Amino acid sequence: MSSQVLVILADQNLSSSLIKQQLSSLQQLTVYVCTASELVKLSREVVVDLILVDYQHMVDMDKACQLPNFEVLGLDLLFHNVPDTSFKEEFVNSPALKGLLFQDVPIEHLTRSVKHILNGGLWLPRSWMEKMILCFRELGVYKNFSYNLLTSRERQILDLLSQGKSNKVMAEQLFLSESTIKTHVYKLYKKLDVHRRQDAITLLKNGIRSAK
Repeated sequence: MSSQVLVILADQNLSSSLIKQQLSSLQQLTVYVCTASELVKLSREVVVDLILVDYQHMVDMDKACQLPNFEVLGLDLLFHNVPDTSFKEEFVNSPALKGLLFQDVPIEHLTRSVKHILNGGLWLPRSWMEKMILCFRELGVYKNFSYNLLTSRERQILDLLSQGKSNKVMAEQLFLSESTIKTHVYKLYKKLDVHRRQDAITLLKNGIRSAK
């Protein structure tokens, strides 16, 4: 079995160090601790199999508009320290979500959940599984249409547009020229039958209900 990579998305502190130490018991697993800004660079250098992130840290990054687009980066998520009373719906509905650990679970569940997810499973309570299934049913028509119609690069562009990224920033993030980005955006607009950025973002947020 080849070595797998897990990233603890956090600052270097006592808590992240203790978690890293706890996960060191898993064989064939390399563990990194890095911030959101460091994650993008690291994901270009190594294949990251799983992101472990404290739920409150996720919320704080979201409020500060520093939340990485895990879907664009192709990264899977495991939340820990999740409150069982409240959570953000968009986090639950993310296809990147593979597992979560509530605040009161035993510490040994951390290694068990990581091992289970890295072996291809999900670590989610029944109530969250039901929410995810309902969400994907509601968005099924949109997902099938949009992602069958668009190329992989156009999907990346659309996701970055939804984050408010400029052509220049998208070019830097995707290692492309601005002129190439403009060409992709133009083709994207034609496929979605829109004429401006905001219309494309609205389609992504609301769902495209029918193909033309």
